Amino acid sequence: MADRFAIVVPAHNAARHLRRTVESVRAQTVADWRLVIVDDCSDDETLAVARALEQEDARIQAVTRPNGGPGAARNSGLARSDPSAPFVSFLDADDVWEPDALEVLLAALEASPRAPAAHGRGRYIDSEDRVLHGGEMGWAQRRELRGTDLRVLAPHEPTTFESLCFANCIPSPGAVVIRRTALDEAGAFDEDRAVMAAEDYDLWLRLSLLGPLAFVDRVVLGYRVHGSGISGNRGRMERSELGVRRKLVGRAGLSPEQRDLVQRSWRRYQQEVAAGKLRHAAEDLARARLGEAARQVLRGLRAGARSLRPLDAP
Repeated sequence: MADRFAIVVPAHNAARHLRRTVESVRAQTVADWRLVIVDDCSDDETLAVARALEQEDARIQAVTRPNGGPGAARNSGLARSDPSAPFVSFLDADDVWEPDALEVLLAALEASPRAPAAHGRGRYIDSEDRVLHGGEMGWAQRRELRGTDLRVLAPHEPTTFESLCFANCIPSPGAVVIRRTALDEAGAFDEDRAVMAAEDYDLWLRLSLLGPLAFVDRVVLGYRVHGSGISGNRGRMERSELGVRRKLVGRAGLSPEQRDLVQRSWRRYQQEVAAGKLRHAAEDLARARLGEAARQVLRGLRAGARSLRPLDAP
């Protein structure tokens, strides 16, 4: 009998946290899974840690590949996974699951048989698994543009294409379980460097075109905050998200209404970003942090300028 879950952990220079991440997989309340750890040509002891974990549990496989970024590593792991496993999840090598993460996400998919995937919420943790910032990930609020108004989705509502058009409201790949049939239809991660820091966002958008994603209104993932993650580079993340949206607006098969929604959502999102940066600038100014206030003003002006320009296809 096939395992229900194929889990892929891409790992680059992740020796410090990899064991803790895999321990959170082994602690799941469901045990019928197989895990592929993909070492993405690390410079540290990541591969040695992965090999040791492989020896400890027959459900774990460690592989290595030339460096290609997280999307390429996830795709390599997916290719090595059992194709008969009906559910797939991608857990970053420094994040951790709540013990029943797979169980509750599977229950959401069983309750919504047409949903291509299910996701929950995440919370910030530090290098010692301590909760940061109250645990809240405010940027992951689910909102969609209706006319000129932003509507917050209720907890019982699924995550729609419209809400993902406005912003990436999914905290990390590990907060998601995907039906393999939907992943086969949508396609795997885009390995283009133009979207490398937001290749997960690109996949969520493509999945949402197949149907709304089931949502679980509870924390399923601890998202580790440190300086070495690829998403820690704000400029690179912004450029990658722009690349994702440009790719989307040029996608064949979108209706005129969907294409218009992508453009309007982009403009409104940039307006929201600009307003937020200017609020932060005012707070910094009140605390006499003049340098940071100036940087926030500059970021706000850039976002405002972006809101005035339509997206063009790549």
